[in-house]
Amino acid sequence: MRILCFGDTHGGLEFDRIVGKEDLDYDLAVCVGDFVDEGVSDYSAPKPTYVIFGNHDAISPGPGKVQTFETAEEVVENSKNITHVEDSTVYTEKGFRISGLNGNYSPKNFQEEGEPSIQPRHFTKDAYEKCLRLKHEPRLDFFLSHEAPEGYADLDWRMNDRHYGIEEVENLMKALEPRFFLTGHIHNLQVDRYKETLVVNTGYGKNGEFVIVDTGEGRIELYEGWDRRLKTVSIR
Repeated sequence: MRILCFGDTHGGLEFDRIVGKEDLDYDLAVCVGDFVDEGVSDYSAPKPTYVIFGNHDAISPGPGKVQTFETAEEVVENSKNITHVEDSTVYTEKGFRISGLNGNYSPKNFQEEGEPSIQPRHFTKDAYEKCLRLKHEPRLDFFLSHEAPEGYADLDWRMNDRHYGIEEVENLMKALEPRFFLTGHIHNLQVDRYKETLVVNTGYGKNGEFVIVDTGEGRIELYEGWDRRLKTVSIR
């Protein structure tokens, strides 16, 4: 089975160029956020596609109005073969268990349980703790997080010498230990390992970067640029 993993396309054209290419062989797609463009109303995909929202997917419905994920949710609902992954909800597709956490992290807006987020693009403590409780369920195959866990696949894209991961996301990754913990936000294609979990930053989709997890061949394929320069990492 080949799973296409991508994110941070920051627009409909790049989204379509990745998921819609006829010569790209995959069975299922997952997206780690930042793909919605205000000018695009259809994100239909040729294969089952599961998405979380990143910080740029929170769009203001009008001048002076608060940013919200509602516009992105409406676009997804009106598109074929694409499913929004609600916080901590587990979806099963082609035998894989998929879940995720929407939004990015802000210390100021990491609220106490039950309180609303000041900024809808930031995940709440309540949503985070619901995801933590997934550790009591059967192991996940894929967990989608826009933010990277601290110390894992979180090096910045400019110099590769600074870690941009989040401690809370690291704790979540270590609690759940899914087969694959997928992240974005940093725009830097990279792979790390924690015990039996492979942590993958899917790169900058806007520049044509994406990943394919090939469970049959036992490898992760990292594609760089629209010319698809290829590197591979073993998952065994």
